[in-house]
Amino acid sequence: FLMKRRPPRSTPLYSSAASDVYKRQVIYRINVEPEETLGHYSDWLKSGGTASIRRLNDFSKKHQLRLGEVLLLPVDSDGQRSTFDRQRRDYHRVLVDEFKQHYDVIEVLNYVTKKGDSVWKLARTQGIPTWLIMRYNPLLRSAAPVVSQVLKMPRIQRRGS
Repeated sequence: FLMKRRPPRSTPLYSSAASDVYKRQVIYRINVEPEETLGHYSDWLKSGGTASIRRLNDFSKKHQLRLGEVLLLPVDSDGQRSTFDRQRRDYHRVLVDEFKQHYDVIEVLNYVTKKGDSVWKLARTQGIPTWLIMRYNPLLRSAAPVVSQVLKMPRIQRRGS
């Protein structure tokens, strides 16, 4: 089917990705994952820059991606989408593998969120990667933490310490 309007970014995704057709172009909808940038998406799509992604999403150059944000990506073919997915998975696999080479999770504690907490802020104050917090708290993939929410917070230790 052909959509007359661009697929909404405000519609939550219940999986990590979905496709729509808009003006005879396949639009791939994804949720922004930790450590990803518009530059990554452009590289993985081989789109030659971020301008087409910014235009499709009505982003200014100052727009900051948010974890879990729905993002529209222009995809030319199933092959391009497949390559994108593979490179994205590989990127995250490398992040996890490098972490596991140097760190161990030694315990998991409950943390009650306070006003102003965000995944990024918690990662910085706890000294752990954002993706690790999201692994232990999958609900954060599609929504920011709310006040008094109980999160699982892994404590890590450098190997050999």
